[in-house]
Amino acid sequence: MAAQYVVILDANFLLVPAQLHIDVYAELDRQMPGPFEIILPDVAYGELEAKLVRIRTRNPRAQPKLARELKLAREIAEARGLREVHVEHSPGQLIDDAILQLAEDIRKQGSVPVIATNDIALRRKARLRKYPTAWVRAKKVVEVSLR
Repeated sequence: MAAQYVVILDANFLLVPAQLHIDVYAELDRQMPGPFEIILPDVAYGELEAKLVRIRTRNPRAQPKLARELKLAREIAEARGLREVHVEHSPGQLIDDAILQLAEDIRKQGSVPVIATNDIALRRKARLRKYPTAWVRAKKVVEVSLR
């Protein structure tokens, strides 16, 4: 049986455990009203890798911090059994649009997609399309809105 809810992690949400020391996975366990699966679109992880390369070229001293956070976030995600999924993404297409398309595909398969992001623009786009969202509130807790 497929999960009733599928939580799609955005790049910035993946980093929350390493940056803010919040166990977003435990928070989601507490907040979600039914069975759920957490997935990480490969484009989101790719976005973080690209950011690391950009930072490395601009400010080599800043790179180690992001590299550590990214490594820790990846280790935590793997320990939680997070599944990485491939998302079709064309050059020039916004990552947000690829995530929204993934949400639509999940909806068509009969599950409820929940987009987990701290990106205000992506949350706004998700709400306009009637997708539930999850975000970090007050740098302390994960808030989930299923409306």
